[in-house]
Amino acid sequence: MKRNLRYLLVIVGLAVLSLMVMDFNNRINELGRLTEQRAQVGQQVTQLSATNIVLQTQIADATSETAVREEAYGQERRIGPDEVLIVPLPAGEAAPQVTPTPEAAPITYQNWQYWYALFFEARP
Repeated sequence: MKRNLRYLLVIVGLAVLSLMVMDFNNRINELGRLTEQRAQVGQQVTQLSATNIVLQTQIADATSETAVREEAYGQERRIGPDEVLIVPLPAGEAAPQVTPTPEAAPITYQNWQYWYALFFEARP
């Protein structure tokens, strides 16, 4: 009886030990996965930081006084308080020529094309 109890305790101990080893193995695998994920997130953070720096530089350039003046004078033709806007006019007054738009020729279909479209749900 004492011997059976000893065997039973050894078997239970081995079962508990094997469960602990399996749990340890699962935790090691999880650690590897999380370490890889941390490295990926670190790369993303680095990329996003570089993008942030580029965007901040673009914002600073776009809001600088020289960029605003260049945009205002270049495309919008705005002038300062002490400046006079001069717009060159063409040499003679040329009347705009109207180009006629061609009319679309009407499309005629044969009767069988209408019937075909009716039965097969297609356009004639």
